[in-house]
Amino acid sequence: MLPGDTPEDDRCIFSGVLVEGLWGTKSAAFSKREPNKITSQSLAKYLRTEVPKVADRYQFTLNPSALPTFSDGDDTPLTPPAFALTRQSAGTHETCQEG
Repeated sequence: MLPGDTPEDDRCIFSGVLVEGLWGTKSAAFSKREPNKITSQSLAKYLRTEVPKVADRYQFTLNPSALPTFSDGDDTPLTPPAFALTRQSAGTHETCQEG
């Protein structure tokens, strides 16, 4: 938890990274097998990788136990909201095609 000036300004690192992944604003959260989709496998991998990086920026150590709820073959893909299907790629924006 990042303390703010008031309790209303406090921020949770894990929740922030999770929301960015679910909304499709980070390409690392997308599945390699399901184009333009986020699966529990890809989201778990993204959280395990990204949360420690963001926490480190604030001089915190966080190592989430993100466990996917489906096995690789049974994973149910999530299509992020259409307005969030813009990913950053090498400093430019890349728009994803919905499938």
